[in-house]
Amino acid sequence: MSLSFLSQVRAVHKLALVVAGASLLGCATATAPAVSTPSFTITVAGEGTASGQPDIASVRLGIEARGASAEEAVQSANRTMADILEAVKAQGVASRDVQTADFSVYFERHEDQPLPESPMPLEKEALSEPQAAKPEAASKPSHPVAPIARRGVFVVRNTALVNVRDLSKLGEVLGAAMRAGANDVQNLQLQIDDPTTLRSQARQQAVKNAHTKAVELAKASNVKLGAVVEISESGSTQPPYPMASKRMEMAQQDSSVPTERGELTVREHVTVVFKIVD
Repeated sequence: MSLSFLSQVRAVHKLALVVAGASLLGCATATAPAVSTPSFTITVAGEGTASGQPDIASVRLGIEARGASAEEAVQSANRTMADILEAVKAQGVASRDVQTADFSVYFERHEDQPLPESPMPLEKEALSEPQAAKPEAASKPSHPVAPIARRGVFVVRNTALVNVRDLSKLGEVLGAAMRAGANDVQNLQLQIDDPTTLRSQARQQAVKNAHTKAVELAKASNVKLGAVVEISESGSTQPPYPMASKRMEMAQQDSSVPTERGELTVREHVTVVFKIVD
């Protein structure tokens, strides 16, 4: 074997070792875990509020009518409800703000107490000459009980949900409805028709409130507050302002119902995550 051939074999062997070593090094580099620096944060919750006067009212106006028959009760309720709707529309309520909310018909049963039948009066012959008693069946009562008399009336309830957008006429609308025959007035609530502006103000205040809390926590913990990492909104609330909401049985009213607007508060809640920097 010549020296040139041995030299070629040794060269090929060295090249293979170099390639294998490079492959192993590449695999080791690819599988090495990445080292990440831990991130420290402060999470706070913020709340903001904004207040304003309500500008719309909703109320349920109803009629309860009774009759000896269902047809009689329905006709009575229909006539009264037609008068109620005509009265509220005459006060400026638009047709789009009136919606039937409930209609029901049922029979209200009244049960009289059973009364025993009166005993038969004794005849004159029985007083003058006693006679032997006739045998009677043991199960037959001496004084049979009269059957229970079942009586009652048909009851019809018709209710409309009415929105009043001009609150200066709310009292007149209620008074007109009751003068027209409404005897069931419930769930009177005042609301803000479009609370978008108030929600925006409350949301900005909530973010400021969260930042103030984060600064206090960072100062108390002797760390430096960084930028906002994450922020989320928890939702808003606008509770309605309930006014006198009760069953009213008022007959003819000569004046409007006194009402007050008051004030409504919108609340916004946010959660903000701040980074702690070195």
